[in-house]
Amino acid sequence: MTPTEQSKCIPLNSKIFEFRSYLDVLQYYQTESKARLGRAGSLGTWSRRLGTRSTGTLANYLAGRKVPDSQMAKKLAHTMDLTGRAEEYFLLLTDQARIERALREVQVASPAPREALSRLRLEEGARVLDAKEFAEMNRIETLALREAVRIPGFPEAPAEISARFPLGSTESVVVATLEKLKNSGLIMRNPETGRLQPRDFMVMTECDVSQAAVRGFHATMFELARRALDVFPVKERNVTADFFLLRQRDLPKLKKRLCDYMRAIVEEFDHPDGTAVFTLGNYLFPIVVSKQERELPT
Repeated sequence: MTPTEQSKCIPLNSKIFEFRSYLDVLQYYQTESKARLGRAGSLGTWSRRLGTRSTGTLANYLAGRKVPDSQMAKKLAHTMDLTGRAEEYFLLLTDQARIERALREVQVASPAPREALSRLRLEEGARVLDAKEFAEMNRIETLALREAVRIPGFPEAPAEISARFPLGSTESVVVATLEKLKNSGLIMRNPETGRLQPRDFMVMTECDVSQAAVRGFHATMFELARRALDVFPVKERNVTADFFLLRQRDLPKLKKRLCDYMRAIVEEFDHPDGTAVFTLGNYLFPIVVSKQERELPT
């Protein structure tokens, strides 16, 4: 049976209009594929038809951790044999998901951010963070633990968790971090498995939060990188650098390109069967400037 014939075994072109999210469509298609086609409907088979190197990308889509871009959405529609209005509807669902995710990342610079949140009709339960809360949520332990709970068999005992931080952490810090993650909604307990898992969360900040918090975050990442030199062998770390001339007006474009590039790498290599949380970063700053006067760092 050809891939097209396999897809046509799933009556999705008429049923798709019952769904209200692209995620529901993907999960239904995968469930029906496995039930109707057995091994031919596996995640690996679907991934190969998409042209991806591993099942990680597709697994992230199915788990809701990633949203397919427009090009990938078209590929997904093709592998599910969606045509006409059904294909258009699926692409609209993925567009909606990308917009909603982008809104979650928006920092509303408004004297009344809670009112702005209401006007944008963002999802209930979103929190507006002050500078202290924002800094706490961007601590390395917070970001790392949120991903670490995805590791199969990862322990929940604070003493065991702290022992798994080779760059250093304490049991008391782990206890406090887990409590903050639970209270903020960044992690939740899966009602079926009983295990902790990360969840999407809308974060908005008050005015004048970003500069101090971002500077602190950068300082922490540089310090972790320095400590990693003494803890991990070369084969488990990587630092690359290059030097070039940059026009100031191109700086925003370059920063966006770096962000997109990192997201693409994470999307390709992030896998639910991963056994360690890695941090991937990039750095960018001037070495030689044309003018002696510089603004004070913020």
